[in-house]
Amino acid sequence: MTRLRGASALLGSIITLFTAAFAIAAIASTPAPATAQSALATEAAINQALLTSDAGALESLLAGDWIVVSGFGGIGQRNDFIAYVRAGDFTRKKMELSDP
Repeated sequence: MTRLRGASALLGSIITLFTAAFAIAAIASTPAPATAQSALATEAAINQALLTSDAGALESLLAGDWIVVSGFGGIGQRNDFIAYVRAGDFTRKKMELSDP
């Protein structure tokens, strides 16, 4: 009976260690919560990528479900828009942004 309690305690300790390891891994892989400062920094990076037609930067900055709505009401998908930028078809000499 003592041997069984010892094995049970050992198993409990192992389960606790695995649970703690998975919890730590989950916390480490969870991105930091968005703040106003991080949102503004991301917006500035997107604007810079648009001004310089940097399709690679846009790929890393825009979410997979990102869409663009034109001034005429047309809707463009992320990958199509990035391809448009990459092809050199999206150009701007000036871009005015409103305050956030």
